[in-house]
Amino acid sequence: MHPVALNVALNDLNPSRPHGKAYIPVPEFVKHCAACHTLQFDTRFGNEQVPHDKPETVHAFLLKRFGEYIAAHPDAVHEVNPPGRLLPERDRVLRVAHNAAEWVQFRVADAEWLLYGKTCKQCHMLVPTNRPLPEVAKSNLTARWLSHAEFDHHAHRMMSCTACHTRTPDSRETADVLLPGIQTCQQCHRPQAKEAAEGRCFECHQYHDWTKAKPTKRGFTIQQLRGDAKTPVPSG
Repeated sequence: MHPVALNVALNDLNPSRPHGKAYIPVPEFVKHCAACHTLQFDTRFGNEQVPHDKPETVHAFLLKRFGEYIAAHPDAVHEVNPPGRLLPERDRVLRVAHNAAEWVQFRVADAEWLLYGKTCKQCHMLVPTNRPLPEVAKSNLTARWLSHAEFDHHAHRMMSCTACHTRTPDSRETADVLLPGIQTCQQCHRPQAKEAAEGRCFECHQYHDWTKAKPTKRGFTIQQLRGDAKTPVPSG
């Protein structure tokens, strides 16, 4: 998770899990990312941004906005302006239109070149297709990173984030996985040690998959469950 999004999300733990345990919620663009990762598309529109949505939705938005612009500024047909930011080491040939429809077509292409060549690629993997628009790969974000163990941030709320997530302040890549290793946990969770947190396996791991539990017979006595009684086990 991006370090800034992690810090924000830690303050928004999901308390709806049973027994008071909480997972960090999956980051949301508007809530955790949009303040820094802005989606401007052309200097003519100032700080206006495209919607954070599918390429088809973005394309329809750009067609509408550039269509409205050229209708209000017909003399701009023969003007050529870059989309605002150019990609490093990648030249963009800016085309001059012959009419309003062509101007809209060229300016939408310029904006999408910027968005899909730089802006969107900072967080998303774009898959080329045989169509003009790319496919945005599923982000596959998850609230639960430890699929075979239980962890509760709420129980560790007295700690600073960087006490365990030590690499977070220096992380600059969204691909970084900033989970602490078990060695970090073992600094506090040490079995058979005085002044230490519980450190046996069951503290994090469950031995049984209770989702596959089946109804049991009823009517046992303690002695029968212990195997001490010679009386028959109930049949129903």
